[in-house]
Amino acid sequence: YMGVQMQSGEPPRLCAYDPLGQRVLWTAAVLNPTGRRAWRGWKMSAAAGDMVFVATDDDQVLALRAQEGTTFWSFELPRSSFHSPTLTVAGGRIYVTGGGKAGFVGASTLSYGYVVALDCTSGDLMWIGVTKGKIAHAAVAADGRVYVGDHESHPWQLYCIKEDGLRRLRTPCWKYQLEGHAHGGAVDGNTAYWGCYRGYLYAIDTQTGQLRWRFHAEGSLAARGAPCVVGGSVFVGCVDGFIYGLDAGTGALRWKCFMLDDEALSLAEGERADRKRRS
Repeated sequence: YMGVQMQSGEPPRLCAYDPLGQRVLWTAAVLNPTGRRAWRGWKMSAAAGDMVFVATDDDQVLALRAQEGTTFWSFELPRSSFHSPTLTVAGGRIYVTGGGKAGFVGASTLSYGYVVALDCTSGDLMWIGVTKGKIAHAAVAADGRVYVGDHESHPWQLYCIKEDGLRRLRTPCWKYQLEGHAHGGAVDGNTAYWGCYRGYLYAIDTQTGQLRWRFHAEGSLAARGAPCVVGGSVFVGCVDGFIYGLDAGTGALRWKCFMLDDEALSLAEGERADRKRRS
C-alpha cells in the first residue's frame, strides 16, 4: 500500500499494488463518512489483517477495507500544529502520535503532545496520553506498555505509559530526560533503546526508567529509522554516514560501517550548521 501524488490539484490517492502480478488492485481518494475528502496528504499507513490504516495530514485516522479500498471507520484526532500524525499497529490496537492544541477527552487544552490508542476493529477510543512535547516519531508498544519520545519540549523526555486500567486519560508511569529531541526507538526484552538529535543512543530499563548505558556518535542517531536489536546486538544508523553495531548489554562498539550517500551528506552538513548556530 503506497501513496500516489496526483497532478492538477487533485488530492493524493492510496494505491494497493500486487508486486507479484505487477498490477494495481485499487486506488482510493479516501472519503470520511460525511463524504468529504479526508486528506491533503498523509505521513504513513499500515496494514493488519483485512484492514489498512492511514494517518492523514487532516488529523484523521482512517480504516480501509484492504480488498477494495472503501472506508470502514474514521476517527478525528486533536488538530496538529506540528508534524503529521504517525501510527503504529500492534496487538489489535492503533497508537497514533502527534502534537497540537485542542480540547479533547477530558483535557481542557491539549497544547503539547499526545498518543491516542484506538481499537483496530471499531475505531473506538481506548485511552489518550498527554506529553509535554510534541511527538514526531511513531510509538513503540511492547508487553503492555507504550513508549514515546517528545520532539519539542526542553528538557526532552522519553515516556512510558502503561496499558492496564480503565482510565481514559493516562499519565506516564516514568519518564527519562534526553539530551536532544527524540528520534526512533525499539524495545527488546526489558530494555528500551532510543536515539536522539544530539548523537546519543540510550538503553533504558523498561520497568524502572533507569539508564543502563548510553552511546555517543558524531550525529543524530535513529533519525530515519528505529534501532534494530538482533542476537545481542543493537544496530543503528547515524547522519554521520555510519551504521553502528553495539553490544546490547553494555553499549560497547563492536563495529561501524561507512554508508554515506549524497542525501545523508547534505543532512549531516545541515545538522552541523544548525549546531553551530545554536552554540
